[in-house]
Amino acid sequence: MIIKFIKDIKFITIIIFISSLLVFLWPLSHPGVIAGHDAGYHFTRIQLFANALKAGQFPVRWLEGPNLGITHPLFQFYPPLFYYPAGFLVLSGVPYVTAAYIVLALSAALAWMGMYLLVLSLTHRSHVAAAFAATLFLFTPYRISQLYVRAAYGEFLATAFLPWAFLGIYNLYNDYNRYNFYKNYILLAFSLAAILTSHQPTLIMLMVPLAAWTIFLWIKTQNTKALLATIVGGILAASV
Repeated sequence: MIIKFIKDIKFITIIIFISSLLVFLWPLSHPGVIAGHDAGYHFTRIQLFANALKAGQFPVRWLEGPNLGITHPLFQFYPPLFYYPAGFLVLSGVPYVTAAYIVLALSAALAWMGMYLLVLSLTHRSHVAAAFAATLFLFTPYRISQLYVRAAYGEFLATAFLPWAFLGIYNLYNDYNRYNFYKNYILLAFSLAAILTSHQPTLIMLMVPLAAWTIFLWIKTQNTKALLATIVGGILAASV
């Protein structure tokens, strides 16, 4: 999908993409830490998560700290996906705040690209409409509050995968190339699994829209193979 994005992209799209990200992420470039509601928890967890990885724990389930003698199996039930890239960045020598902001910046870019490709497919390759929709999605007030007010970093990452899940389903029903069929099946399963391991309530809220989207496409195309692939992809994602 990334290769397709690069091939399809136009110069004006590149300008809109870079400009949107620079404006959206500008507050992260300021010195210090953006004091969102849960920011402190995330920065503490990133450090503890990196310590767990360094100690050889994989997958990470149990955290030691933050105070001596206080341990708990946080990631036995709390979605861990955000902390894996941030933790590995910390292990490579990146400061923990910078590591968090790098993952957040990549999440914003992933959200923009996913919505761009989804709308590009729905509008039969209208780059202007796709870039406009992707920018609107990036600046959705709810996603701004996730990042800059609530500091809900896992939820922010989860919503970045939403358009990719819808795109995977759409392509299953409309791309009849056998090789692309399996790619879109993997895209769907991976997107749903990424949402689940980033923020479970997001996937719960998404189940009805995804089901409606699937039923609509099946009624339109009568593609039973794609319907079965969608169901199996969802089951595979849930097994994570």
